[in-house]
This record gives sequence, C-alpha cells and structure tokens, in this order.
Amino acid sequence: MNEIKKSFDGAPIKADAAQDISLINQYALRELNPDEVFAFAANLCDDQVDRDQEAFSVRSLKKMQRLFLGKPLITDHAWSAKNQAGRIYRTELVRDGNVTRLRASIYMIRTAGTEETINLIEGGILREVSVGCSMSRCTCSACGEDLNYNYLTSKRECKNGHAVGNIVNGKTVHCVLEDPKDAFEVSLVAVPAQREAGITKSANRSKELSDEEWAKRRRIFESSLGCTITDEIWAAIKAGKISSVEVAAAHKKQADSEKTFYSDYVPEDDFSGTSIRFVMIPDSVIDKSTRIASYRALGFCRKELELQPIRITWFATYDDAQRLGLDLSAMKKFYNAPELLGTASRKNPNLIVLRYPQANAGIMKTIFHECWHAFQMKDEYNTMDEDNAYWYMDDAYKRYCALSEEDKERLFYDELLMKDYRTK
Repeated sequence: MNEIKKSFDGAPIKADAAQDISLINQYALRELNPDEVFAFAANLCDDQVDRDQEAFSVRSLKKMQRLFLGKPLITDHAWSAKNQAGRIYRTELVRDGNVTRLRASIYMIRTAGTEETINLIEGGILREVSVGCSMSRCTCSACGEDLNYNYLTSKRECKNGHAVGNIVNGKTVHCVLEDPKDAFEVSLVAVPAQREAGITKSANRSKELSDEEWAKRRRIFESSLGCTITDEIWAAIKAGKISSVEVAAAHKKQADSEKTFYSDYVPEDDFSGTSIRFVMIPDSVIDKSTRIASYRALGFCRKELELQPIRITWFATYDDAQRLGLDLSAMKKFYNAPELLGTASRKNPNLIVLRYPQANAGIMKTIFHECWHAFQMKDEYNTMDEDNAYWYMDDAYKRYCALSEEDKERLFYDELLMKDYRTK
C-alpha cells in the first residue's frame, strides 16, 4: 500500500521537559537541560472509521507505537532536513471508552528559529498534527479478507463480494489498515486533511526521494508482484497518477484471466506460397503515440461497455518488419489472414490484433469496432452485426474526441493498469 497520512486533532496529553529529560536525551548527542527543551503531546491516530471508510486496527496501532519512536516532527509533510523541528521521544496507547488512541510526546529545542512555532503551539494556534506511515494490507471489516480495487465497479472489494460502503449484517463495510511497514514523520499542519480523522493518499515524493531510494522501492514492489513492471508504469506510480495498490490489483486480475493468444489464434506458414507475408511483432517496437492512442481507445470502450481486460497484440507485413529492423528468424509468421485485422477469428473477446504501422485514427476506430464485437460476444446468442459495429465505431470515436485531455490521460493510465504493466 502506498504511503498514507492520517490527521487528528492534537488534544494535549501530559509532556514535561523536566520530568522527561532523560528520555529526551536518548536522542541528543549532548546532554540537554530542561530549560533548552520544549515538550508537548499529541494524539496521532486511533481505531475509528474515517471519512474514507478506513480505520487502523488496534494491532496496527500497537506496532505503530514502536515504529513512531524517534521519528521527526516537520511541517506540512515537506521532507527536508531544514524543515525538521522536533522529534518523538515517547509513544503510548490510551483507551478512551471504545476508542484506542496512539499518543506521542514530542520535544523541540528552544532556539530563535523555533520560538515562533513554540509560541503558536503554546497558544493553541498550531494544534493539529498529521502522521505519515506505510501500511501493507487493507482488509474487509466484515470477513477479514484482503480488499482489492475492482476496476469495473470502482470499489474496493474482497473475494467474498463485500464492497467498502455496502451494508453487511447491519454494518457498513470499511477497510481495516493492517501490518504497518514503516512510520515516516509527524507534521504540524494548518488544517487536518479531514476533521478529527483525515487522510491523504498517494503523496508524490519524487522530488524528495533519491534515485537510489526510488530504485530500492521499485525492487521491493516488483518482488512482491512476482514480475517486472515497465518503466512507463513505474513513472506513473512515482508521479502519483496511479497507485501501487491499483497495479497490484490489476496484476491479480490479469493473472486470473490471462490466456495464451498466439498459439490459439495465429496460423503459421512456411512462406512457400505467393500471398502477403506477415509476422507478429513485439509491443516494444510500437511507437509511444500509437501505444497511447490504442490504450486510450481501449480504456474508453472497456469502461463504457463494461468489458473484461482485453489484450492488444500487433502484426506487420514482412517488409514493414524488416524496415523496423527486427530479427524475423524467431518471430511467429503467417500469411494472408484477414481475420487478424480485428478480434482474431471472432473467437476470443479478450484479444484484439492490430496491424502496424498505420494511422492512429485508424487503429482507434478498429479498436472501437472490435470492442463492440467483444460486447456482443458476452451474449452467446448475439450475432456479429457489422452494421451496428460500424455505427458504434463512428459514434464512439466522436464522443471520445470530445473528451478533455485530462480524461483521455486517465483512460491511458487506467488501461496500463489492466494489461501492459509487465516487461515483456
């Protein structure tokens, strides 16, 4: 799960620099005296359901109690050494009625640079804090199974069909945040992300983290997936355009539904005839603009027609493949197969085969056309009506062109999640 930040009203608990100086000095390189130190306390987080229908489990809070010890106090989640103002020196779990809270004692050094901040805290102006941490799992409150994002319903659901926000046994299903991986910091903020229990997800840390740290995070993430993701997907994760949770959910969905395409639907030939020769070509040779155009078109149709994940694969004439500089000896070859201009032989609703190169508009219209046939194939009694397929192609293309660039970009990233996130 990506980094999250949950914010709570910092109701004061007892923190005394004189009494706590021995605890504080565990984090100092020289012995501090109480007159040099300002100490205050804050509620960091609790086990109550927030507006995003998420809650920390008590088990998570117990682990976070240890993880937050020694973590820095900063402002507005700006990860910079110059922005560090204090440090957590004590944490505790407190039971208040039916609520379990994680509380922390924090110290600051009294200097000219911190005087204004200390005055604002003492005066009750700076009162709210927000914590940054990383969680491993999000589980269903109704049954305890892992929750994953369902692309078709845009909801987080478990394998038992429980969706966040639905009512099960008279209670609203929410996400239980489990297995804390790390605690990063606690921030002073002007306003919590939400009243008493706010949250901000998928913070973009690309400017603060080093290339080495990003590479480390990528290796860990790929190891958890069991496959290598593309540079394009990783760039989208770093930019906050898609989350690692979505990628993991898409990985599972594709792994459950993926089929062997080439052997079932692409004929082979020894090229002894005189007809036009073709070869299947790898996705890696398709130029970026064509890939984006095809993904956007596919995302538009899959969302509108509620289709399952669909794979696009590419072929070229023998001559075009040579012009692309490809080694044809190891590529799958066939001849004169007009059915490959769209869904292969109308047999597989989860595959669209496209010829390359051709104009992006032509590629998109073919996708719109074939997605309509995939929609028809959901009903085994439906016939392949070409007139309706052409009508939908023209109408969908017009409606797609009317979308904003932002909406089109989101279609592209959504489609990356569902299919081409792995390095081929």
